[in-house]
Amino acid sequence: MRSPPFIVAAQPPVRHGHTQRPLPASMSTTHFDCHVPSAMTAPFLPARHRTSAGFTLVELMIVVAIIGILAAIALPSYNRYVRESRRIDGQSALHQLALAQEKYRSTNATYASSVTALGIGNQSPDGHYTLSVSTATATGFSATATAKTPSQQADTGCTSLTLTVSSGVMTTGPAGCWRK
Repeated sequence: MRSPPFIVAAQPPVRHGHTQRPLPASMSTTHFDCHVPSAMTAPFLPARHRTSAGFTLVELMIVVAIIGILAAIALPSYNRYVRESRRIDGQSALHQLALAQEKYRSTNATYASSVTALGIGNQSPDGHYTLSVSTATATGFSATATAKTPSQQADTGCTSLTLTVSSGVMTTGPAGCWRK
């Protein structure tokens, strides 16, 4: 069954920057037969009327490759930065231990030979290092902060931080692991 014809006023397309001209009287109305199955209209549309949405597989693969390259460059730098910033946890723990040693020495004949004698914990504030006192005499002591967490144990050359006080002079090591 066919649908009845419709009467549609024909208008020329409006272009930007142009004014619309009136139609001649002979072209005022046109008859269109609008019975076309909708399934048949899409394949016959010209290419300029078809719209595409989404991304192609090639575009997505390019984006994934770019993200992979950026991650390969950024991740090692980020890990190095995190390891270096966590060294400060061990360094601050050794400085706190040195202050506790000086407080202990003010009331005793020698420096404390263990961390427990100082009344402080044997871990750094953030828990990345374990503290120990290796030597203690009347004139000095040596304390060590050893990396405890796996990420800090990967910090080659700086897994063990030392602070030594001898006759009032403080030295730290290894040299490349301490910031001045």
